[in-house]
Amino acid sequence: MTVAERNSLIKVVLNITNTFDSSFSRWTAGLGIEHQLNELRVAAGLAEEARFRARARNLDYAQLVHPEVVEATLSGEVYEHEEDFFFRTVHLGSECWAFVVHNRVAIAQQCAEEGQWNIAAARIIQAARMLHYLGDHILMLTSMNLRDYLRLKVEIQGTSGEGSVAVKSFRIKLESLFQPLTDALAYYDAVSDTDEVLDSSYSHPLSPCLSSETQAQPPSQPQTDPKSSPQASPQSGVLIRQSSTPRQSPTAIPGTAGISSNGDAHALTSAHHSAATIAESAQQAAAEQTSAPDSQQSAMADAREVKLKGLLEVYEEPDSHAGLYNYAKALEDVEAGLLAGFFYKHFCLASNVIGSESKGTGYMGSTNRAITALKATFQTPVYPLLDQVRSALGAKIDLELAHLKGRIMDNIEAKRGHGHI
Repeated sequence: MTVAERNSLIKVVLNITNTFDSSFSRWTAGLGIEHQLNELRVAAGLAEEARFRARARNLDYAQLVHPEVVEATLSGEVYEHEEDFFFRTVHLGSECWAFVVHNRVAIAQQCAEEGQWNIAAARIIQAARMLHYLGDHILMLTSMNLRDYLRLKVEIQGTSGEGSVAVKSFRIKLESLFQPLTDALAYYDAVSDTDEVLDSSYSHPLSPCLSSETQAQPPSQPQTDPKSSPQASPQSGVLIRQSSTPRQSPTAIPGTAGISSNGDAHALTSAHHSAATIAESAQQAAAEQTSAPDSQQSAMADAREVKLKGLLEVYEEPDSHAGLYNYAKALEDVEAGLLAGFFYKHFCLASNVIGSESKGTGYMGSTNRAITALKATFQTPVYPLLDQVRSALGAKIDLELAHLKGRIMDNIEAKRGHGHI
């Protein structure tokens, strides 16, 4: 072994042992392979270290990992192509990580349904990071020898990573995470309509998203106990405000309380214009339901208004709805992890390896699709309502602060003109 080869080997051993130590040093139980790490160090000419000695309590590594199966995968299989083993290994690794992603999502779903929004958000963020990692993981396949892989590709026709059950269910499982949030918003809206006295002129700024026939009417004034204390929904954990005083629209423009009726109308008009960015998409969604009965269309439009209204309040008043806001932001993270982290890099992988105009291997007897068709996987949002609400809030604030537009840059230019910069 040359000096260069020995130094390279030592570097690999140090990377392995140091990574293991940084990952598991705080565990109270060992993994059962610590002694093997010291054996590896000795074989590379390094001294043993106490941190890699066997611990009093250890996990049953043989039972958990089945190393004999791993070894048989390498030595027991016959690989007729140069890139076959590497190709399989990367895909099997992806399946393992996908399993963990689904586990995190399932726990997040349960926590959200129980109203534990911050815990659910933490689990979703973990899933988002794994999806980002998965994108980099599969890009390892770009290091394959193209000629050797293309020879393998011919013989694996009919199979594809796209056919993975775990991968195909990513979007479905992530979309299901939106349901607890909308349920909480619907519950909050229903109870607040019942337990709060609303001004007779109440109109939500998202109402232009609906047709005039389906706009929700201002609720009648219920009889409430003015001394009622706040309650929490057992299902959603959302604080329910009870008050005998009129409530302003959740998105009323700050500073407009107590102004004349003309001022109220102006504020609502501005708010209406702020929702114009989402009106078109809402109308399109309504148009797609033209074949449904009128009552069904009305119900769908009402449900959509509740979602948009609630989400806009959550985004506009994050301190008042901290749990729901953290959960919504976690959904944004996991959406980016799936679309930009995994699906986009999957498209890049396919384009870099076989070319964007080529066709994949297909799966389950399906007709091969051109690689360009993969663009739809990362161009289709998981949570379109979140994007629409962000746009609406941005448009609303732009209108509110129009008189401050460019103020900072104008001041900088003014200072520059007077020689202060």
